[in-house]
Amino acid sequence: IQLQDDLLFKISNVEQEMSEQLHSMLEEERKVLQHEDSWARGEIHKLKESAGNTDERMAILESNDTLLRRVVNQIQEEAKSAVAGLESEVIKAFNEIEEDIQLSLLQTTEKKINELLTLQAAAKARHDELEHTITTMQHHTGKS
Repeated sequence: IQLQDDLLFKISNVEQEMSEQLHSMLEEERKVLQHEDSWARGEIHKLKESAGNTDERMAILESNDTLLRRVVNQIQEEAKSAVAGLESEVIKAFNEIEEDIQLSLLQTTEKKINELLTLQAAAKARHDELEHTITTMQHHTGKS
């Protein structure tokens, strides 16, 4: 039971650590996105001010919008990849913990079986001893 409690404690710690890492990574990605968005907005503002004609402005805006979308998509893909990596680590940790629990249960069961076999052998020996005593007593009382 203590081993199971220890394993459950380890599971809880792994979950907490993975959750904190994921939260931290997502927070970093959010900050990067905000920075990129702010930068792109600043660039768009500068281009609006400096562009001479409407067609030129539209082309520049579309180009910046495309660039911004690429950056956002790239960051989203990196975030998905990071999350998938964390999920993989969590699954691996849970599998290892499950294996530890199964091994512990197997060892405990094996120990209990050995204890029962020892008790069974002692009981059989006592039974045989009592049977021998009874037979000997019957033999002696029958002869006298």
